[in-house]
Amino acid sequence: MSPADVAQPVVRPRSSRIPRLNLHRPSGHWRVVLDGRSHYLGKDRVEAQRRYEALLARWLPQRCLPEGAARVEVEPGAVRVADVAAKFLEAHATYFVGPDGEQTGELDNFVRAFGVLLELYGMLPAEQFSPKRLKDVQAAMVARAWCRSSVNHNVQRVKRLFKWATGEELVPASTYHGLQAVDGLRRYRTAAPEPEAVKPVPEKDYEAVLPHLPAMVRAMVELQYLTGMRVGEVRMMRTCDVDRTGKVWRYTPWRHKTQHFGRARIVCLGPKSQAILVPWLKLDPQAPIFSPEAGEKLRRRRQRAQRRTRVQPSQVVRGELRATRADERVRAPGEVYCVESYRRAIARACKKAGVEAWAPARLRHNAAERIRREFGLEAARCYLGHADIRTTQLYSSMDEAKAMSAALQVG
Repeated sequence: MSPADVAQPVVRPRSSRIPRLNLHRPSGHWRVVLDGRSHYLGKDRVEAQRRYEALLARWLPQRCLPEGAARVEVEPGAVRVADVAAKFLEAHATYFVGPDGEQTGELDNFVRAFGVLLELYGMLPAEQFSPKRLKDVQAAMVARAWCRSSVNHNVQRVKRLFKWATGEELVPASTYHGLQAVDGLRRYRTAAPEPEAVKPVPEKDYEAVLPHLPAMVRAMVELQYLTGMRVGEVRMMRTCDVDRTGKVWRYTPWRHKTQHFGRARIVCLGPKSQAILVPWLKLDPQAPIFSPEAGEKLRRRRQRAQRRTRVQPSQVVRGELRATRADERVRAPGEVYCVESYRRAIARACKKAGVEAWAPARLRHNAAERIRREFGLEAARCYLGHADIRTTQLYSSMDEAKAMSAALQVG
């Protein structure tokens, strides 16, 4: 049976992102927006998180099903692929979470992979999903111009779906074992494009952008450049996480990328990093060091200080009215920078500086090359917090530089 022989469901044109729980400041309630509808979950953060998880567990399966597919309980031998995907998402609605109980991005990745699967075979009995059909899903991902590594990761997620379904006795074990025969795409053996290598930010571009960054964002960028921190690590910094005893401070992120592997992450802060960080440390040790809310207040204070004319009383009244109306219709700055707002602030500065926009994650590569050049590969591995030295080698290209240096002397 080919994809054309299977009933083709209509897929909802939605984003693959899972809606997050956020604070609605005008009302003080925590809320989540699902399919354009706001759900207010109360003012207590813990209770709101519990309600959010319950709501998400009910909503995710419906979101995964194709349009017009009825969710009905059927006999185990006639379970559809869409039913299996729905049950998987329902079971994992609160599985991919961080130490703070918030969703990580992995559930979004599963939703994205399942979207292609359901386009082709959502109505197919799950036990009939064969290796050839998995290859059809793989080909559909390639047709969407996904890069080779992304296709391979998402095909693995489809395999994981059927592995889980085997354990739940929703499909026979032979279905999952058959899917293991499908290999991942090989480099230069497929039409899927190769992922672009992430390179360090050019030094001249980095220097050109700094004067155009807001003061708080500039401090974050400089810290990343010096320490090689990940974006999430610099965004979530708190005063209580920084051990300021000794000549070198130790920053232990309360949440980091490899935490679920049981690995510790310590960022060493030398004198230059300390000088950047000191002005931003908070009296409240639990408060985020870098806060958009505090950054906006700082920007307004500087605007008032640079004002050359006296503020008229009528302007004060109008300003208060505008502020009140703006608070009602515009979301107020958050307590912590999100990845997108941080990236956009840098992109705006790049535009002002007249250079090509770069992402903050590339600053980690700058630190990797600098440390490897001056102190060697092993020092770079420890500095970046990598468990495997092969990962560090992906972050820098010093081998070629050493070969060229040797060629000048002996070649």
